[in-house]
Amino acid sequence: MKVIEGKVDMLLEQCRRKESKLENKELEMKFEKMWKETFSELSPICLQKYEIHEDIEFHLRKDLDNRGSSVNQKIQKAGSLMNYRINSFTMRNEYLDFSFTSAVKCWLTKKQSQKTEKLAQSLMAQCNSYIEERIYSKADYDETYCRELLHLINEKLQQEEVKKLQTSVCFEVDLKLHILGEAAHAFQKMHEDFLKENDPQQRLEKLKPQYFSIFKDHYLEKDARQNRARDLCDQCLKPALMNYVSKRLGLEIVDDILSSGQSIEFASRSFFQFTVQKKLLEDGNFNNFVKYIINYEKFVKAWIWRHILDFYREAEDLEDLEEEILSTIIKKVKDALEKAKDESVTTVSAFLNNFCKVLQKDLVISKDTLVGIQFKNTADPDQFCTFIQTFLPNLQQQILAELKDLEIKSKLSQLPLKPQDEIFKRVFGCGKQCPFCKVPCEAGGGDHKEHFASVHRPHGLGRYQNLVTDKLTYSLCSSDVVSNTTFRNSDTDWKDHPFKDYRQYYPHWRIQPDPSITASDYWKFVFKEFNQQFVKEYGAKPADLPADWQKITKEQALESLKEAFTMK
Repeated sequence: MKVIEGKVDMLLEQCRRKESKLENKELEMKFEKMWKETFSELSPICLQKYEIHEDIEFHLRKDLDNRGSSVNQKIQKAGSLMNYRINSFTMRNEYLDFSFTSAVKCWLTKKQSQKTEKLAQSLMAQCNSYIEERIYSKADYDETYCRELLHLINEKLQQEEVKKLQTSVCFEVDLKLHILGEAAHAFQKMHEDFLKENDPQQRLEKLKPQYFSIFKDHYLEKDARQNRARDLCDQCLKPALMNYVSKRLGLEIVDDILSSGQSIEFASRSFFQFTVQKKLLEDGNFNNFVKYIINYEKFVKAWIWRHILDFYREAEDLEDLEEEILSTIIKKVKDALEKAKDESVTTVSAFLNNFCKVLQKDLVISKDTLVGIQFKNTADPDQFCTFIQTFLPNLQQQILAELKDLEIKSKLSQLPLKPQDEIFKRVFGCGKQCPFCKVPCEAGGGDHKEHFASVHRPHGLGRYQNLVTDKLTYSLCSSDVVSNTTFRNSDTDWKDHPFKDYRQYYPHWRIQPDPSITASDYWKFVFKEFNQQFVKEYGAKPADLPADWQKITKEQALESLKEAFTMK
């Protein structure tokens, strides 16, 4: 920049010494020649490009170094991580490690395979979110990203409930290969985008129009104050304001939805559960019931996402929100201009330094873009400030027009703070599921001592089937805990244990006894309505449901739901 500014000064003097007045075309040609010559004289500074997958492969090998020669051979055979992508991961039998009799093994393989696949999908989604967050930062790749991903995976695999799945080393290796393979692709592009954005030559090229404008204005002895003020708005303030709106919009959307007439749907976790289950019953779509039961977290996030898109179906609603955000920050910009002007500064450079300092908590203004504004700018700071203020209304309208042109779905998906994730945190609960029927806990956060659910489901809806007959089971937790029946699973070492004493193994769960089990009429109705579809979906045999279940109507199912969630 110092060299170029010196060259601009020299060219300006040369052109002024010429007897004949140069036209715009001639000025442009001389400036272009000077620019090319200057670049040829400058020693090129290239940012070094790295092969990110090599760094990630190094950390992966280090992570699995103590797992034995077979693991090392598998990694060696896998070759480059660039061959792996997260969405190509599929469940295989060798991912499970059992030591039971063949009859039990067959049943367990099926059960554990389903659980393991769900674990893999959940962990891959979690890691994908981590990768997306890092990419959005627009920073360069750092090796800590890979270490943090591996830590996240290892921490999950070390949890007691995951250990009970008895997965093999092969599962761990393949899972890490696919997750880190996706990371290698994403972080490589992130690294290359960073190099492109921060390449010194390209950064200088972006400043070329500013330098030419300054050169031409000074040669023609034009009053360049307005041009510099317009440049400040277009090249400095505009990207900073666009970034501010993007950062604030997600949070404002959450507040907007939660303060609207529809906010009662998200008023509490219990009310949200009631709303979702009521809608499922009304629609009567079997596939949605399966998604809700098997992958609750994914279903709820998709539900909230559709709600947000529907809430802003009318583009004007979102535009009003954007205009409000932009108006607020524009007012801060105007106040900052006045404050910077009051500092009794004598140069534009000092004025701009004060201006950026006042706004530093709200706006990130690139110092590079200020260079052209400050170069050879001898304007009076007060007058320069006045020019900026006159351009602000037009700048505001220009930004709103560009935001209006963006498609709503695309705009929302690119927000740094995802409104669907923030709302999800309010209604999801702690994420723990009943050890028997897998219904999600309705208590919030992680600070509660006991897990609970208003309504428990028949076990068969969660894929459970009789070990001997392969039929889906229909017993309910709320009735089992006051009966003389037993249960057995990996927690009990496959030994029968009384349901009444379930807290011996699950002390953090409180299953409310309900001998009448009328509150579960909702799920009984679902089971009897879709018994054959569940059989096909789960690869089991149909449950021998009690005769009285066949008499339950849709209306009774809804009444039981209202009763369970005290919505009467």
